[in-house]
Amino acid sequence: MTQFALGIAGLLVMLILGAGAACWTIALLKWAATSRFVPEPAAGLAAQILIALGYKPAEPLIPWSPRRPVPWALVDLLGILGLYVLAFLLLRLVLGQLGWLPAPDAATDEFKLTLDDKQILVWANIVASLGLITVAGPLIALRTGATWRDFGFSARDLWKDFKLGLIGFVMLAPPVYAIQGVLVYFWKPSKHPLMEMFKDSPDASFFIVLFVAASVVAPIFEELVFRVILQGFLEKVFTFRGPAHELFFGSPSYAAVEPLAESNQSADSGIVFVADRSPLDADPYRPPTIVGEEIVSAMVEDHENQPILRGLSAWLPIAMSAIIFALLHEQHGPDWVALTVLAAGMGFLYQRTHRLVPSLTVHALLNSLSMFGLWLQVYALPA
Repeated sequence: MTQFALGIAGLLVMLILGAGAACWTIALLKWAATSRFVPEPAAGLAAQILIALGYKPAEPLIPWSPRRPVPWALVDLLGILGLYVLAFLLLRLVLGQLGWLPAPDAATDEFKLTLDDKQILVWANIVASLGLITVAGPLIALRTGATWRDFGFSARDLWKDFKLGLIGFVMLAPPVYAIQGVLVYFWKPSKHPLMEMFKDSPDASFFIVLFVAASVVAPIFEELVFRVILQGFLEKVFTFRGPAHELFFGSPSYAAVEPLAESNQSADSGIVFVADRSPLDADPYRPPTIVGEEIVSAMVEDHENQPILRGLSAWLPIAMSAIIFALLHEQHGPDWVALTVLAAGMGFLYQRTHRLVPSLTVHALLNSLSMFGLWLQVYALPA
């Protein structure tokens, strides 16, 4: 069993390294073919290689997806933070009152907790995270008129986004693990709380609970909070042209555009009105235009699209959300340095698509790979 597990691990490493190298090669060729810093002969050669491989040199690495600015404001971010702290404190208080967790002073060192205490603590964190998502999302939607698309969900792009997440994973995993390995070797060891808890209590059922927390719940919660809510708001800040108070409290809510009827026969005039629908890759917020013998104005408001982010307005939201995300893991040893790189990559995926699945796929796969490595370390690689 041990040899089989190690063989699977070796195969995974080879596949990730090989696929990552191929994806990075395409990315570098695209940069070389379009960069003004590359001499013309080298740029032409890069373009010819891309064409031979079936890629268009001038196409961006990830196309920009049209969208409106997110409708939430600073007050919504502060509300989410307050709800999370309140939910976690209430859970700890209730569990302590029921006697399912030790007193707070005894729990300051989690290594002294029993296995049951650790499982309850992890479940409490899962409940707090999922509860916050369940409550905060509808509250923001009710207050601001946010839609599923604003929160990064797009059913028609699900498979495309999953493939994009796989590409992002094989490109980001090698440099992230390499940075972490170098820092652990030359600086200080990594001490992720969940992993340290499992090393101290290597129980199979406990590992399943930790896997659910790390590979399912944490990616969903953190990508919604840091990429969709926080970074989406920061992108709005750097392109906002309205009154300042709307950034703090939001603008008047507006509902999602409902598709109009594809045809409507007027009995009186005999005019047929046809909905001119946009193609699948067009702006999902743009309402259909009604045409007949003359152009009739749409019955719904066409909200202004968020402009394509360039320069500092593109990189500052990514950098700020990535640094905040990483610094919240500062107690994990040197992990926060590698997590900054990871979060920046996931932030780039989110910024170009404004959809949740690409960065969520990267996050979930990376955490799953780390949990698999933890399992190997405990069970297959004894000291």
